Amino acid sequence: MRTGKIFWWEHQGKWDDPGYVSGLPAREELLYKAGLVPWKNLIITTETQDLPLDLQWVDEIIRFFLL
Repeated sequence: MRTGKIFWWEHQGKWDDPGYVSGLPAREELLYKAGLVPWKNLIITTETQDLPLDLQWVDEIIRFFLL
């Protein structure tokens, strides 16, 4: 990696599932308590069935933060 930093990648893939979404605040609290900060050392991507993960966006994130 270009920076030598370690990143955590959190993919939230069920944003159209109310049960899944209701559990996200507790999950995110654990991540933040572990010292993870969005776009500093925590990458978060999301998707729904109608809006799947854009692989071009994933490629851009990888190139910007990791290569």
